Amino acid sequence: MGTTSTLVDVRPYDTSKEGYKDWSFMSTHYWDEDPQGTWTLLLENKGDAYNTGLLKALVLKLYGSDEDMTARRAAPSPGAKCVRQNRDGTCQECPSPLLAVQHLCLSYCPPRYYRLSRSALHPNGTRRTLEACAACDPSCYTCLAGSAHNCSACPSHSTYEGRTHTCPRTPSVSYLPRGGLFALGDTRLLLLIVGALLGLGPLSFCIFYALCRTWRRKLVRSDAESEAVSLELLYFHRPGAKESLDRAS
Repeated sequence: MGTTSTLVDVRPYDTSKEGYKDWSFMSTHYWDEDPQGTWTLLLENKGDAYNTGLLKALVLKLYGSDEDMTARRAAPSPGAKCVRQNRDGTCQECPSPLLAVQHLCLSYCPPRYYRLSRSALHPNGTRRTLEACAACDPSCYTCLAGSAHNCSACPSHSTYEGRTHTCPRTPSVSYLPRGGLFALGDTRLLLLIVGALLGLGPLSFCIFYALCRTWRRKLVRSDAESEAVSLELLYFHRPGAKESLDRAS
C-alpha cells in the first residue's frame, strides 16, 4: 500500500449547500514514489448521515520529475566542516579561510557579527591563531568591535552617529541582549500623557463652567435691558400718554 493522504477534512464552519464544484485538492507525496498502480479515492461521510452527496467527476493529475531525487549526493552542511567543537556544540575552529560562527563555518561574518582573531592552545600543545566571528553590541547592525562605540552601520530605526560611532536608540525601542529588537512602549511617556489628561480634565471643566456662567449673566442682563426698553416704549405709545404728560407739565 502506498502513501495515504487526506485531501479535505471536516469543515465545521462551511455552511454552503452548493458542494464542491471544480475544486482542486493537492496532496504532496514523497520523492521517488512510483506513481504506477491503482489509485483509490475514499469518500467518508463524517457529518450528518442524512446529508448525502453524489460524485459526478474526478480528474487525477500527477506531477513529478524524471530524475531520481534520492540518488543525488547530498552536499555537506556548513557545520560538518568544523574542525573542533565546544561542549555545547558550537564551532571553535574551522579550516582556513572559513570563520567559526556559532555552529557554522562561513566565509564571511554576517550582520551583527565582526571578525575576531584569537590565540588558542591546540591539543598538541602548540598555540595557533583562530579566526571567528564575534557578536556586535545589540545596538549595532554591523560593527568593527564588540563595544557600542564601534558601530559601522545601524538598524533601520536608528540613526548613525559618525562622530561617536554609535547607534542611539529611540525612546520607544528597547534592545534585547542577544541582538534582537523588541518594541516596548515608553512607560514614562505613557504616565506623562495620562497625568496630563487627568490634570487638564478638571481644569477644562472649570474653564468651561466659568465661561457658561459669564455667558448666562450677559444673557440675563441683556434680557432685562430689552424688557425695560420695551416697557418704556409701551408707556410712551399708550393712547393718551402724551396728553397726560402735557397736562403734568
